[in-house]
Amino acid sequence: MRKLFLLILLFSPLASGQTGIDTLKGISDSSLVDTTAAMTVDTLFSIQQSPLFEESSFILREDLVFTDYRYTGDFFNSFPTVFNRNYGFVGQPNELILYGAGNNGISFLMNSIPVNDRFYNSFDLNRVQSENIDSIEVIPPSRSFLYGTENNIVALNFLTRDFVPPAPYSRIRYYEGPGEEGMVDVQFNTMFSQKTNFLLDISNKKVEDSYTNSSSSYWQGNIKLKYFFSNLLNVSGSYFFNKGTTSLNGGIDREKIASQYENIDDILYNEYLAPVVYPYRYRKSNSHKIQLKTLLKLSRNTLTEINLYYDKNLDENRQNEHGLAANQEGLKFDESYDVIGASVKQNFSLSLFRLDLYGFHETRNLKRIYYLNPRLIPDLSLKENISGFAGNLNINIAPLGITPSFFAKSVYFRENVYNGFGSDLTLRPAENVKIYFGISRYERFHSYFTTATYKPSVISIDGSFEYTSGSLFTRLVVYQRYYDSDFPNPLSASTTILTENLYKNDMGVGCFIKYGYEFIETDLMLSYHSATRKSEVKDPIPQLSGNLGIYYRNVHFDSSLVVKGGFTLDFRSEKGHTITDPFLRMPAIISFREAVPASFTIDFQVSGEIKQAAILYFTFENILDNKYYIEPYFPMPRRGIRFGVAWELFN
Repeated sequence: MRKLFLLILLFSPLASGQTGIDTLKGISDSSLVDTTAAMTVDTLFSIQQSPLFEESSFILREDLVFTDYRYTGDFFNSFPTVFNRNYGFVGQPNELILYGAGNNGISFLMNSIPVNDRFYNSFDLNRVQSENIDSIEVIPPSRSFLYGTENNIVALNFLTRDFVPPAPYSRIRYYEGPGEEGMVDVQFNTMFSQKTNFLLDISNKKVEDSYTNSSSSYWQGNIKLKYFFSNLLNVSGSYFFNKGTTSLNGGIDREKIASQYENIDDILYNEYLAPVVYPYRYRKSNSHKIQLKTLLKLSRNTLTEINLYYDKNLDENRQNEHGLAANQEGLKFDESYDVIGASVKQNFSLSLFRLDLYGFHETRNLKRIYYLNPRLIPDLSLKENISGFAGNLNINIAPLGITPSFFAKSVYFRENVYNGFGSDLTLRPAENVKIYFGISRYERFHSYFTTATYKPSVISIDGSFEYTSGSLFTRLVVYQRYYDSDFPNPLSASTTILTENLYKNDMGVGCFIKYGYEFIETDLMLSYHSATRKSEVKDPIPQLSGNLGIYYRNVHFDSSLVVKGGFTLDFRSEKGHTITDPFLRMPAIISFREAVPASFTIDFQVSGEIKQAAILYFTFENILDNKYYIEPYFPMPRRGIRFGVAWELFN
């Protein structure tokens, strides 16, 4: 990793770090960019795709540039109702839980195109290049089922960077951390011709073993070409690839420690002595995504978006393949799928009314091959089609600041039709105030690993309040869901439906408050979650969690240096004990174990932006060296130092 970074610097003209524009914040996808500086013949504008829902909440890149994030999942740390089921070791397939939903409950989209794993209806955020994200659209839960192919409880839309620089633009981000952890990302953006924009983004992140079998490595890339036929028609093509290897050690073998040592904690958190459950287990992933997008704007009141996409993925899962562990069987299975899909979105605006129509079709080929002798589990080979149509009608009564809307969706899958409908209302009593309320009812369908034929239904209710005034920003969200009597746990991609996982209902409240006074900035995020099930088991989500940050932020040396530094406290209450197996992807809530205790950590972070050209990062993690785990038994990293730089070159 260090050699690669040094080679990049060696061939870089270091003196050219000054930029002509504030490119560290980038040019948001929501802006129209006059590219006259790069096009001398015509004045062309980049047509920007519209968000899935105008009243969604957004996590913006400009809010993240001073954050020393590790991977894309860290972008959600300040969003209300978020809990990150973290497996401690860098690169692990952590589970993002948002609005009480996790794996098998969240639709992940990239530029409005679904990217969920078609086997498990989940997604590993390690596979998204953090530096390629412009913004993240978080859709209200009551209307999330409208977007994507599955009728999921929550929907997120990653918008990748889409801007036209007035001069060739390049950027490097690099960081190092404990355990030979490192990441380097190189990005380049230029106009190939007067009408052709080219973007290239390559990244590599890796970490060596700390505990036994805890390493990971990812190579990722994105190539994008965008052609401006005119101000009415833009066409773009994107190619994303991901190649990674992740060790899946199953956590620390606490039972083995208990049988040999009197004081368990002395060994449980010892990187050198702690035995792991699976010392020879890992997953190789290889994925390729091709997206073709056409944006057509025939008038000010219409926008047509046509997407064609191809998604190919292969996961190679291995356990003790060379027979080195005498007490564990060798297990090898490959899971692959390829998807060909198309979607069309059409927006119409007329006076008070706006109509959004959305249709999609996918053809999926899924294969699972087991390499067992004797063959105890049959191979799986499926070819299936899924189609759907959704519509949304907004009525914008601007003088009163009232926008009601009505929406519905119908999906055809496995010779069954799954329907959903709802309504919401947005109020803007003042320019800096937004109030939202929504309600919906929809039917969900099952994963590929159950023979159940019924249609579990959900009634979803949610609301939000946002207020901005000077240096104060407040976001408050609340949600409530009611499930039918046989609804499987939306936090689990399990192949079996356990009694403990059957939901009755769940609800939650979250808030995020950001306030600045002179050179002091304070961030507070709080989340509360409560759920009931058929059997009395403790919720696998902590009832209370959040983070508090207190920072110094100021400008020095005639605006040449912007400094932000301070302390961040992360905390959570106790939670239910779960058995989690990222290898088989079958988390299950269990009632016969003690609860996972409450925990907290304190980090120190400082970053400095130099002449709008480079940002330096320094983080002192877990400065109190607290020993704890979020999932049994995956210990969180001990005290450590991480540092990095984001640097713009050649501009």
